Amino acid sequence: MTAQRSAGLARLAVLAWAVWGLGLVLLVGGLVLGAIDDPVARWESVAAGFTQGAAFVAIGAVGLLLSVRRPGNAIGWIYLGSWVGMTAIVWIGSYAKWATVTHPGGFAGTPAVWLNNWLWVPVIGTLLTFPFLLFPNGHLLTRRWRPVAWAAGVVTVLWSIAFAFEGEDYSDALGRSADHPYTPDHWVGFFNTGKNVLALVFLTVLVGSVASLVLRFRRSGPLERAQIKWLMLAGALSVAFTTLPVDHGTGNWVDVVAGLVWALLPISVGVAILRYRLYDIDRFISRTTSYVLVIGVLFLVYVSVVTAVGQLLPKSSDLAVAAATLAAAALFRPVLSRVKSVVDRRFNRSRYDAQHTVDAFAARLRDGVDPDLVATDLLDVVEGTVEPTSASLWMRTP
Repeated sequence: MTAQRSAGLARLAVLAWAVWGLGLVLLVGGLVLGAIDDPVARWESVAAGFTQGAAFVAIGAVGLLLSVRRPGNAIGWIYLGSWVGMTAIVWIGSYAKWATVTHPGGFAGTPAVWLNNWLWVPVIGTLLTFPFLLFPNGHLLTRRWRPVAWAAGVVTVLWSIAFAFEGEDYSDALGRSADHPYTPDHWVGFFNTGKNVLALVFLTVLVGSVASLVLRFRRSGPLERAQIKWLMLAGALSVAFTTLPVDHGTGNWVDVVAGLVWALLPISVGVAILRYRLYDIDRFISRTTSYVLVIGVLFLVYVSVVTAVGQLLPKSSDLAVAAATLAAAALFRPVLSRVKSVVDRRFNRSRYDAQHTVDAFAARLRDGVDPDLVATDLLDVVEGTVEPTSASLWMRTP
C-alpha cells in the first residue's frame, strides 16, 4: 500500500469518526433536552425510546465500522449519514418542544417544529432503498439499475418536499394537529395530493430495490448468497414483527421489542459485509425458524387447554391457566427437539448430515475397537463432516 493511499484512508477514517461523533453529540443533546422537558415518563415509554434509539445507534455503529474498515463501500457512508439525520431529528424534536411548549416564543421554535414534521422522510427513504440496491459490495448489480437508483433519489427528494409543505398531517411539538405556518391555504391541497401520489411511487421504487437484491441472490455465488441471507433473515423478522396484530407506536412493550428487532437489520449488514462468522447463517435460520414454530405450537396448545378447561369448569379460570402452563412447559423440549430435526433437514442440511455421521461413528465404536478400523473410520468421519483439504492421523504404538 502506497503512502498516498494510506494517508487517504486515514483521512476517511477521521471523517467517519467526526461524522459519528457529531451524531452522538446531537443524540445526547436531544435526550438531555427531552429529559428536561418531560422528567417523569412511563417506564414502557422510556424503554421503548431506548430500544428504538438502539436501532439507530446500531446504524451509526455499523456505519462507522464499515466506513473505517471498508471505506470503498457506499453502504457505510449511507448509514453514517442516516445516523446523523436521525440524531438531528431527536435534537430538533426536543428543541421544538422546549421552544414552543416549555418556553413559548423561544428562538426558532416554529422552524424547529416544521423540520421535525418532515425531516424523517429523506432519512427513511434513503435507508429503505439504497442499501438494497448496493448490498453487499456497495455497487449496483449492473449499469441497467442506474435508472432505479436515480428514481429512488428523485422520488425521495420530491416526497420530502411534499411532506414539508402538506397540511393534512402537520402537527405541533406535542403531536396535535395544527395549521401549516408556511404553506398558503390554496397550495395545501396540492401538496397533500402530491404526498399521497409520491407514496405510491416510492412503494414501487422500494419493490424495485428489493427485486434487485433478489436477482443478485439468484446470480451470485456461495459467498454473496451467504451475505444476502443475513440481510433477508433480519428483514423477514422485521416485517413479520411489524405486521403482528398488536398496538404499535403507543410506547408499550411492543415498541420495546420493535427497537431490538429493527436493530437486527444494520447488525446483519455489518456481519455480512465484514464476513464475521458469515457461514453461520444457515444455523441462525434453522434456529430462528425452529423457535418461531415451537412458540406457535405451544401458543395453540396453551389457548386450546385454557378453552377446554374453561368449558368444563367455567369458574376455574386459575386452574385453566395453570393447566395450560404446565402442558406448554411439558411439551417444550420434545416439540423443540422434533421441530429442530425437521428444520435442520430443510435449512441446515450440512449440519444435519454431519450430526448423523458422528452419531453413526459413535455407534460403531460401541461394537468394536479395532485400532486400524477405527483410524480409517475416524478419517472418513472427519473428511465427511469438517471437509478439510487434507487429513492425517498419528497413533501412539504400545
